Amino acid sequence: MTEFLLAVPRRPRRGLTLDLTRSRLRAVADGYAPFVGPAYDQEPVIVEPSVTTVALVFQRTGGPALAAAEGDRWAVTGGHPVWDELIRNVRRVGSRLGYDRPVWGQYAAVMVERHVDRVTAWATVPAFDGLYWAQDSEHVYVSNRPLLPALALAGGRRAGVRRDERYLAHCLYSGYSLEEVSPFAGVSRLPVDRSLEIVQGRARLGDVPPGLRSTLTEDHTPEEGAEAAAEAMLGAMDRVEAVLDGRPVQLRLSGGKDSRTLLALLKGRDMEVHAVTFGEEHEPDPLVARMMTDRLGMPLTVTQPTPVDAAGERERILTTLFQAGGQPLSEAHTTRYVGSNPRTPGEGIMLGQWPLLKGGMAQRLRYTTADALRRVRARSNPDLLVESRRRPLEEALTRWFHEVPAQDRAEKLYLYARQFRSGAYLHAHIAHYGRDATIAYPLGDAEVTAVADALTMGEKVSHRALFGALARIWPEVMAVPLGNNSWGFEQKGPDPAWSGPFYAERTAPLPDREPAPRTGPARIGEYSSRTLVELSRILAESPNQEVLQDHLPEPLLFAVAATALSGSVSLPDGMDRRRYAKNLWRVAVADLWYGWDWMPA
Repeated sequence: MTEFLLAVPRRPRRGLTLDLTRSRLRAVADGYAPFVGPAYDQEPVIVEPSVTTVALVFQRTGGPALAAAEGDRWAVTGGHPVWDELIRNVRRVGSRLGYDRPVWGQYAAVMVERHVDRVTAWATVPAFDGLYWAQDSEHVYVSNRPLLPALALAGGRRAGVRRDERYLAHCLYSGYSLEEVSPFAGVSRLPVDRSLEIVQGRARLGDVPPGLRSTLTEDHTPEEGAEAAAEAMLGAMDRVEAVLDGRPVQLRLSGGKDSRTLLALLKGRDMEVHAVTFGEEHEPDPLVARMMTDRLGMPLTVTQPTPVDAAGERERILTTLFQAGGQPLSEAHTTRYVGSNPRTPGEGIMLGQWPLLKGGMAQRLRYTTADALRRVRARSNPDLLVESRRRPLEEALTRWFHEVPAQDRAEKLYLYARQFRSGAYLHAHIAHYGRDATIAYPLGDAEVTAVADALTMGEKVSHRALFGALARIWPEVMAVPLGNNSWGFEQKGPDPAWSGPFYAERTAPLPDREPAPRTGPARIGEYSSRTLVELSRILAESPNQEVLQDHLPEPLLFAVAATALSGSVSLPDGMDRRRYAKNLWRVAVADLWYGWDWMPA
């Protein structure tokens, strides 16, 4: 895993000197130094893969060295370090770059074709490591972290980095960018399924290199679909194990389908794994997690998330914004907690994170247009924007919905998850967790996505493909109850042809367990009255009052002011307490991002 920034002069010419480009990247390295996480070498390397390209690369401590150029190609990646495989297996045929053989994994890639003055950047799907680009009068910049090209535009000066005012509305509405807007002025996010090509200093968007497709045919049987899903997930876990290279793994475990899939993929591997479940021992998730880990003899810790060590919520939010490189977390309430919390720098952190094998946002096969659009919009938050700010985002989302090619409306919901919820939604999270841990998310591997793309919507929405794959990898886990959950195809009872022998066991009620008496100081949660009053006072004292009034509806502003003044929680009309609490967190995080105090002087 690396963090990188490439700079390509916009006016390449014979006898070009790269002194200015090298100087600019050295300045960026100095400006970025406070943001380099403990899992990275503190000193970056500067390489010149061609006579017109310079790269600044922050490498993982103990990770593989960058590959040397081979023939006319050089590559660097964020995510999985597959640069040598790309150099060998991606080449140009005619006018188009493509894969000779698939290079699976999870990565953001930049390939430099050294003798033709061409640079191509793209990311696998889901795009956990996004790609961002910018240009000024001298260079085109491309990176897997938006702050790096922002610093390049500012000549390496942190004081010169500017926010993109448009991002505030995106942050409030959905928690992440629905378009190409990034948190930083002049820096654009590369859309999913698009590449950035820089040819003779000129940037343009193109298609991603073809070749990352499953061999699963359109007329496959359900059994073949399940087999392909099992093989893809096992291959993805092989690649994660290789990336970890002997490091221990912290598995964030719930009681759901994704968690038991991860446990199945870990079963029988010679890896040091410790599972962590958030909650209380008597609650459904910890009960199911312990039933599963006991079957593997895996240690499990049931605990609560660790708050950031800071004086209050304002300082916690600012700390997390800094650690995520100025990207607000999409789930704003998690901003108060330590991210990956590894026991040692570089430890693996493993989560499920939006596996597309379950159909993404689609939960059934038939939707009206209105229902499907409503489901897409339900993942955003119209309560937080006045109409003039909300309307352009809703129009953009509606335009995407109507224009995206799909067989039906259920597939549009799958594609929404594929292009947004399992990509841009996670960019800040990946930057936050990846600064001190090794991201180990096998369900985000491109091979798993390729199989999900090839499956029918019926196989995904019914969960038959994931169920069949899991039954092949670890049949015994099918006997562990699902708690309040169920497999889609079993909602009305067992399927004699598919459910297998453990239906009664997995649908059995969970055992009752008495809550253990709490000891020690009372826990102050993210939705407690004390926390909500503190957030309201942060907003009441914000120097950005005009900006907040320009974005937020009056009922919400009045509720915030009343809560801050009275010291007790006041709710806007028609909004329940939990929704208000989530809204308050998002507004506070967005406000402190906008205020810029997270940026070191």
